[in-house]
Amino acid sequence: MKKRVFIVIFLLLLVLTGGFLLLDKFYFHFVFKVTPGSCLILEEKYCKKAKVFRKEDGKLIGAVFSVDPKTPIMSPVSEKFSGNISKDDNKTVIIGNNVFENDNETNLRYRISFYGDIKNDLPEKITKGTIFGYTKKKDKTDSWVFLAIEDMSVTEGELNIETNESEFNKLVKEQ
Repeated sequence: MKKRVFIVIFLLLLVLTGGFLLLDKFYFHFVFKVTPGSCLILEEKYCKKAKVFRKEDGKLIGAVFSVDPKTPIMSPVSEKFSGNISKDDNKTVIIGNNVFENDNETNLRYRISFYGDIKNDLPEKITKGTIFGYTKKKDKTDSWVFLAIEDMSVTEGELNIETNESEFNKLVKEQ
């Protein structure tokens, strides 16, 4: 009798553990709070997987992070959330101030592109660490997230956009 009770309890624990592991693998970001890592837009385990891209002249373009499907993407700052520039499920969002009050003014913005979904119920101003989207897997390619930190300025009525390498280097370490 004791042996039978022990086996039933053991099997029940085994089933519960397996269920929790499945829940953890597929729905982790819905059940537990996910916090941004050093790159501010992804969990730390992904921040370390950045591949930095540069132009032929050495100027920084941005970084691509290799991530799992359903990876949450978070706002790096508390600022205006603008843009859902998308083609199919390829999304690009801009987080930062895109409004210029004066000529010769420079605003910092974060351009984040990924293949996935953007949440529908987002406010115009998003707070740092807020999840705004999730990645998806496309065909046989891995899921990815692209980050560029840019200075956007208007000089004599002309828009200029340049990558801000010093801010970028604070968040992403080249390997």
